[in-house]
Amino acid sequence: MKERDIDLISKTETLSLVCNKSPGHWSFIKFVLSIPLTVTSSVMCVMNSFESETNQTMRLANIIVNVVSVLVLSVQINLKASEKVNLFKSLVINYIELAHKIEGL
Repeated sequence: MKERDIDLISKTETLSLVCNKSPGHWSFIKFVLSIPLTVTSSVMCVMNSFESETNQTMRLANIIVNVVSVLVLSVQINLKASEKVNLFKSLVINYIELAHKIEGL
């Protein structure tokens, strides 16, 4: 094999290894962002179950929990972690196929 072919094979294998680690990274980010959402939803459920007669403190706490929940949701949507996990999984397959095609030539 030529040096160029060996170079291409090593680069595609390296890229496939890097892309193979990326889904785990993005899955972890997705998991970390889902924890605050679960907590804020639970807190909202508990807070809304209390009966209060125009309690200003309860309203303020409810607004703060809503804001935190919306912020975490917007960050999660903007990061698009699920899409990145799928993207890197498909890239791994493509790089491995490319390495095999180069070896076959």
